[in-house]
Amino acid sequence: MLPALAVAFGAQAAQGILAGAQRREEVKAQNKLTAQQNRTNATEAAYTIANVQIQQAAVRRQAAGDLNTAQRMAMIATGDSTAQAAAAGVKGASVDAVQQDVGIELDRATGEIQSSAITQEANLNDQIRSIAVQTRLNFGTFSEAPGWKGIIGQAAVSGAMSAGTSYAQNYFKFGASTAAPRT
Repeated sequence: MLPALAVAFGAQAAQGILAGAQRREEVKAQNKLTAQQNRTNATEAAYTIANVQIQQAAVRRQAAGDLNTAQRMAMIATGDSTAQAAAAGVKGASVDAVQQDVGIELDRATGEIQSSAITQEANLNDQIRSIAVQTRLNFGTFSEAPGWKGIIGQAAVSGAMSAGTSYAQNYFKFGASTAAPRT
């Protein structure tokens, strides 16, 4: 009976160790795939964010160009009105009023250009934040591979349970076939 129990224990323990080793390798392989996918996702997110930052630079460059054009147009308008007033021999409040109107128009155009650029950059910053958050949410998680100590411990417990079950089944089977003594 004892050799049969030892065989049952050994067979179940060996099965447990093999299953644990296989599970360990599966977890390691899955973690490797997860790490590769995470790197790919991060790289793609970085490229996308770089493209959005290029768009931000284009917005800033366009705004600077528009501001420069508005200032140039205001200087031309001021110069033209001053030249026409001088040619006509006009001085005083009317020339100052025209220059003031040009200044007001320049301030209004400057405000619109800056407001538009700020709004566009804020929208692009929101896009960058959204990309970063989505990338982080798409990152896979890693599983902890079972250690050899745990694998062997579980295999030993499983083997002991198998041997105990086998012993109990044989004990009760043999004990049940004899009649109980009468008193």
